[in-house]
Amino acid sequence: MIQVAIVAGLLQEYTAVVARMLEYMLNDAVLPLPARLRLLILRSLPFAPRAAP
Repeated sequence: MIQVAIVAGLLQEYTAVVARMLEYMLNDAVLPLPARLRLLILRSLPFAPRAAP
């Protein structure tokens, strides 16, 4: 049970880091995507603040 809790914690931290990296890349326009698509991606990120429409 302890191993499951440890793995769950690691996955949660990993997901948060990936969400922050994607948010950074999309907000700073590192990836040339249309604004509407960037907004859809940002809204679907877990553990990330919601983007204003």
